[in-house]
Formats: sequence, structure tokens, C-alpha cells
Amino acid sequence: MSVGQQFIGLPISFELVTERNTEISETQRIEVKNDGSVTFDTLEKQVDAAQAMNVIHTVTAYFREIHPSGVGLVENVWHIAITNDEGNVFHFRGHFGQTLLVGQHNLSDLIREALNLQVWAFDGKTRDVEIKHLELKYYEPIETADWEHDYKEQLILRRSPESIVYETLTTAGAVVTQNIVFKKKQQITRALSVLEQANLVQIAHQQGAPVIQALNKQESTYYHMHITFADDSEAEIVGAFDDKGLPELFADFTYEVQKSLTAHTLGDIFKGGNTHEYIYCSVEFTDGGNTYYYLTDDDSIDVGDHVVVPVGGAGTPKIVEVVDVEYFDEKHVPMPLYKVKKIIQKVKTID
Repeated sequence: MSVGQQFIGLPISFELVTERNTEISETQRIEVKNDGSVTFDTLEKQVDAAQAMNVIHTVTAYFREIHPSGVGLVENVWHIAITNDEGNVFHFRGHFGQTLLVGQHNLSDLIREALNLQVWAFDGKTRDVEIKHLELKYYEPIETADWEHDYKEQLILRRSPESIVYETLTTAGAVVTQNIVFKKKQQITRALSVLEQANLVQIAHQQGAPVIQALNKQESTYYHMHITFADDSEAEIVGAFDDKGLPELFADFTYEVQKSLTAHTLGDIFKGGNTHEYIYCSVEFTDGGNTYYYLTDDDSIDVGDHVVVPVGGAGTPKIVEVVDVEYFDEKHVPMPLYKVKKIIQKVKTID
């Protein structure tokens, strides 16, 4: 076993342990073997053996030369153990201030991209990875003489195909389920994109088992969130359902989900007889920007559609996206009718 020396022989595997110190100490461990098996913390996955060998050989090439040992470093450090075909293990240490290069290859980016994992590797960074599946459960203890169960809700979002499942178990014992599959993209993507900005992986690392065990589920209203990312890595978050326990941007996330649910819950049956309703469409000129009301008589316009609207005093036509559709009678319109311009037409396709 050697520290800070040169690697010798034919590499067959490596184990990389990264310790990142922010407000707390966090550790990641990834092991890559020449048969394509990869272990990332508790996640196990299989990649193409040739791809795994390319990563192992490229990473090892860096350590065939002598580098500073890194002995004595205690914060924001990595430690890699490379095993050769004779069973010898070579150990090397370093810190995040370095960029490890082999030719034009940044080794940290190589590992992240080739294995499709959010690893800190040698630089302590991660790449943005989309959420592909989210399951959120809500629990509220109910203490009444005739009710022995908690009130529960469950929300499941899938990015592909875009869908929502929303289920409630009421105190009356009824189970109410809504299952919506969207033909148009962006409905769920918009909501998940909001939550992706909340750094859920770091929240999950910070929590750990002690936080989950300390939560008194018999007395607290709490939630349980299970997230699966596009790289098949997972995060699990449990907390009190309040401002301190919920992830950042949670209110913005639920707002986007609520818009999708309400826009697709009620059909024409519930519009019958409402002959004096006005259709108000909220549109966005830029993604994530302010929304503006426009009126329409076309009840086929839906969330995610693109429409042509008049803009400014000259009424210049502009294509925008519809982000919400609401129906109001004249007494309850959100903005006076005379102040709201009308949509010119619906756009059939966007190239």
C-alpha cells in the first residue's frame, strides 16, 4: 500500500471517497469496477464494462505520475484507492482546489458524465440532474373518538410520460384519486424544475437518520418525500410540514402543481348552464416571468398552448404561452373586462 506515490500495474477498480465540509461534514463514496458495476453510496447500478474500464484507465493515468501526497488535509478532501490486477492497492489524497486533467479530460467531469451520477469527485461540484419521479406523502394525526386513522395525502409526479396522481384519504374514510396524463410536455416539467432549484440532495445528506428518527410522527403534521433523479440516484426527505421543515421553493412548486390540477379537473359537464362565464387566460412572455390576463371565447385553449396576443398600444401581435385558464362570472372577474385585451388566435404548432 502506498500513499502519494505512482500507480503501477493494470487497474481493475477504484474507490473514491469525498468529504465536503460546509456547515456540516458530508461524505460521498463511489466504487467503479472493470465489470461495469458501480456503487454510489447506497445506489448500485451497472454500466457498460468498456465504459467503466475507460473511466478507470483514464483516472489511473493521472496517478501514474508522482503528485503531492495530500497527507494532513482534513477539509474538502478526496481519497482514492486504486486496485491493480495483482491485488495491490494504491492510495492518493487531494483537495477540491485542484483540477485533475489527463490530456483534455477533466477527471471529475469524466466520472460524472460517463457514469451519469451526481458525484463530487475531485472538485466537490455536481452537475444539474433532472428529477424524473417524485413521490410526496402528507400525514396529519387526527384525534377523535370515531376516527382512528391519520388524514393522508399522496402526490406522485412523473416527468416521462408527464403525469400526476393525487390521492387523499379523508376523515370520512373516502379515498379520492385523480390521475392525469398530459399529452403536452411542460406541465410537470415546469413544477419539477422549480423544485430542482432547492438542492434536495444536500437537504437529504444533512438530514440523515437522526432527523428522521427524531420526528414525532404521532404528534406532528409531517411529510415524506422520495425523489428519483434522471441518473437513478435517489434522495429521501422527511420533515415537519411547516416553514422550517419544508424545502425551499416548496410553495412555488405546489402552486405550479395546483395550476395543472385545477386546469384539468373540471370538464364540460360542469360548464353546462354557465353561459355568462368569461375565460381568463394567464400568459407568460418569458419563461418564469410575470403573468398577464387575456380574454378568450375559445374554450379549447389549454395550459401549455401557445396563442397570439396583442401587445402595447399598437396591439403588436406576439406569440406567448398559456400558463393558466380560469372561468369567472361577471361579478367575480379578477380584472375588469374593459381592461383586458382578447387573444387573437390559438397557435396550432410551434416549430
